[in-house]
Amino acid sequence: MNTIKKLNHYAPNLDNVGIHILNGEIYECFCLEYIINKFTKIKFVQMVENKADKNGFWVSSDNNLYYQSNGIDLGEFDLLGFDKNNNLHWFEITKQRTNLNIVKDKILRKKELMNKLFNGYDFTMVVPETNEVFSSLGRTMIIHEPNYCDFYKQNYDFKFLANNFVDLNFLRSRTKKYSYITDLIDKSLFFYKNKNKVFKSNLFERLYDIQNINQKEFEYFNVEKQCFGRIIEKEKDFFKDKEKVKHHKATYKEIIQIRKIKA
Repeated sequence: MNTIKKLNHYAPNLDNVGIHILNGEIYECFCLEYIINKFTKIKFVQMVENKADKNGFWVSSDNNLYYQSNGIDLGEFDLLGFDKNNNLHWFEITKQRTNLNIVKDKILRKKELMNKLFNGYDFTMVVPETNEVFSSLGRTMIIHEPNYCDFYKQNYDFKFLANNFVDLNFLRSRTKKYSYITDLIDKSLFFYKNKNKVFKSNLFERLYDIQNINQKEFEYFNVEKQCFGRIIEKEKDFFKDKEKVKHHKATYKEIIQIRKIKA
């Protein structure tokens, strides 16, 4: 047996926010267990910590699956697997009942990424009850919430049989090569060459004036708001519309990576 998820939280020590987070983790594990037991012909990707190259799919120390390109995390994926014909199956799980459009936007961002990484995939949204927002994303599966109190006073181990999984290397071998920064540069160059064109995307939040990105001040385009802004460099820091950009944020990493290529 292979442990995929393990929760070490105890409800008596948690506040309301902690309980909400814990319940979300329990629901995810509960659904993962149900899905893996139900879809026995799918070999799911084993979520075991991967300390090797993080460019591409990788697994964190808390057994979460991410995709990273050029040092930028582009998405977390709840469950991926392959059937006997090596068709990809992707399940996303949430019990969210508020801010649904934020969750939807995250899913659409990941869908745009997955379209670049694979020729096709079978997507299922797993939720505790039907709602129109998630139904618009594709197939939904209803898995009702468990009695969370049953899990509060114990560690909850999620396990599945070793003969029902593929390792991370198999997933990586099935993934197309992709450079987010190269794609971002290409789309930015095309957009700034044709400013009258409309650019919409869930994956790309910003486009940059690549021709001037090595200057102390340059322009960028906010894709969500469909408007232009300014980025100013001061003493190795960047200020986007006068607000300092934190070094761990995607904007900072994008600029640094683009400058390396366009130096």
